Amino acid sequence: MLCTRYSFTDKLGSYIEFFGFAQEKDKANHSFDGGLTYLINNNFMLDLSSGIGITDNAPNH
Repeated sequence: MLCTRYSFTDKLGSYIEFFGFAQEKDKANHSFDGGLTYLINNNFMLDLSSGIGITDNAPNH
């Protein structure tokens, strides 16, 4: 996994990430996604994200 994030304020941030996995008997599954985060309090964060599959068998959501 490769991930980077940026904080606009103390509560509002964003991120992008590239991740994947390779199962022993299946094709590799790689995806790319990003999103926004909002910190409600120290124990609760909202996350809105979207992504795309890079390999053929990766989900597109």
